[in-house]
Amino acid sequence: MTAMQRDNKPSGSEPALLPWQITAATLTAFAAFIVARRQVAMPAALAGAVVLSLIVPLRMKQGTLLNWAVRVLLYSLFLVVLFVEPPVAPDAITVTSYYIDAAIQLTMAELAVQYWQWPRWGGARSPYIALLSGCVLVAASRTFEGRIFPLLVPIYILLLIFAVRASRRRASMSGRVAIPLLTIVVFTLALGFGAAQAVLANRREIAQARLDIIGTLANTPRLGVVNAPSLGSVHDPLQSMTRILRVRGLPASGSALLEQGMHLRGLAYDTYLGGSWLPLPDNRTCSPVPQPELRPEMTGHPISITRLTNDFKMLFTPLNAAAVVAWGRIEWSGQDGGPLQTGLPFAAPYSYDVLLSDEPHHQGPLCTPLDEKRLARCLTTPPSMDRRVRELARQIVDENAGPLERIIAVKRYLRENHRYSMNIDPEPGDPVSVFLLQKMDGHCEYFASAAVVLLRCLKVPTRYVTGFYAHERSSEDSMIVRERDSHAWAESWVDGTGWITVEATPPDGRPDRTAVILPFWRRWWEAASDMAVRLPDGVWVAVLCALLAILGCISYLRIRARQQASRVGGMGFRYTPPLAALAEIARKFEALLSRKGIPCPPHRPWGEHLDTVSASASPQQLDWDEANAFVRAYNAQRFGSVDESELSKLREHLKKLGGDR
Repeated sequence: MTAMQRDNKPSGSEPALLPWQITAATLTAFAAFIVARRQVAMPAALAGAVVLSLIVPLRMKQGTLLNWAVRVLLYSLFLVVLFVEPPVAPDAITVTSYYIDAAIQLTMAELAVQYWQWPRWGGARSPYIALLSGCVLVAASRTFEGRIFPLLVPIYILLLIFAVRASRRRASMSGRVAIPLLTIVVFTLALGFGAAQAVLANRREIAQARLDIIGTLANTPRLGVVNAPSLGSVHDPLQSMTRILRVRGLPASGSALLEQGMHLRGLAYDTYLGGSWLPLPDNRTCSPVPQPELRPEMTGHPISITRLTNDFKMLFTPLNAAAVVAWGRIEWSGQDGGPLQTGLPFAAPYSYDVLLSDEPHHQGPLCTPLDEKRLARCLTTPPSMDRRVRELARQIVDENAGPLERIIAVKRYLRENHRYSMNIDPEPGDPVSVFLLQKMDGHCEYFASAAVVLLRCLKVPTRYVTGFYAHERSSEDSMIVRERDSHAWAESWVDGTGWITVEATPPDGRPDRTAVILPFWRRWWEAASDMAVRLPDGVWVAVLCALLAILGCISYLRIRARQQASRVGGMGFRYTPPLAALAEIARKFEALLSRKGIPCPPHRPWGEHLDTVSASASPQQLDWDEANAFVRAYNAQRFGSVDESELSKLREHLKKLGGDR
């Protein structure tokens, strides 16, 4: 039986049996993976193979051709399944999850092979098996969904703890100790399961508490854009450096298409009520729009916009976009001024193409004309507005001026009479009225809201818009848009022209003037992240497998080193001499140490023992210099060539120490 061995239990002189808790922990990790990932067939088969190894005594000898043939066959089967049945959904989250599941199931296969190898007895491979089973458990630990998974995690942890105790324990556990340990097991399981269920039962309240810490629910920024704008002391309390969008294919700097930057609109609001803008995004009706309506036959400059964050559907585009081309179903709330969005929240990176018109006020498919109902809303001033605001509007521009002249006059007035400030202290009353009449400082939301109200007083239909102001060039033809670049402005309807962008915020308040310079480490980190995104998923699977292999090799080498150290320590440094003469000298020196009251333990070398006891013993107890000289001479004879003259010197040293009897 060269390739297969019968796995008999070891004798008392052989290493102890692999702790059963390690096997139980492995099966618990398999069960957690099945429960969390809803994959049963292959994990259950591998778990069955582990259980079967406990019943069948036959084993594959480690390192043999059969052992590696089984590995190759098993891994090849996984690769065939991996490429024959690829993921159905095209989004990156599903693809990544699919490959991670495949890599973890390969780990489970390696665990099954470990249990069928010989020799399996002993705790030498326990850390390696625990490491692999831990990887399986971590892969399954995405959420605490369901009622079974929260129970499996504390079970797994407890089994590993008891496995460590079992591997170090030499005597069997007495009944007096078993009762407290059982109490600890029950208490830990109850505490872990109860805490998980408490979190699940109160997750809504926990989420609300988190939002209360950051800000009120209505004003919580989402991707840097506030879903329910409300005029407060700050515009965006986060000012995060998180990258939201990447714009590629831009014209050269200074082009008339961009001027200084680009307004990427997301949502428009037409109703002002007590400092807040409506309608809320959830109250808007988005309908599928046929792709031909978003792709009219136009000429212009094509750009590509890529979403860099997950789990949102909105497509941010310039107002004068001549065409929009995106993958999948596109939805649009035209009469509400947005949002333009995908039907599903595709995972990042998600790219769509936009055609920029050469005309600055081009009316593309996003510039939906207003019906009478929406037109009335874009001319309505809030009831809470101070009547002096209307008088102020009439003072800003002559009543005979045209719409464009009124827009220019309002922008000039706001920039000349108000200063930009990120933080303000709002006073009681309607925020826009207080801002205008007291000539307060304010951030972009105040300037945009004031522009909307003043222009409505001047009979120019205007609405409030939120989105991003793109300005950060990452290369000659691309820009990066961050969460800190969130912005607010206005859009006005001009008969004969259509919708135009109204930027009333002073230049020093735009994101390009208020943005801080990125630290060098963040630029390096983002460059490395971009390089990683461009790598295919298969490369990342290979990298993950390579890292696991390297980690496994390191663990194996450490285990082997500890094994060698334990073997050396277990033999003890009694220096069993190959010659009878050396054996007699060693026996006399051991007897001398015992008579002096400092016997050397069998697991400790003489030199180390003398260094230890000499620190606390009296100088009269033993001639320590002579004893050390004897040990050095003995080691030279024990591990070198034996010389009769040197043996005589050893006997002289021993005689001086009084150990010649």
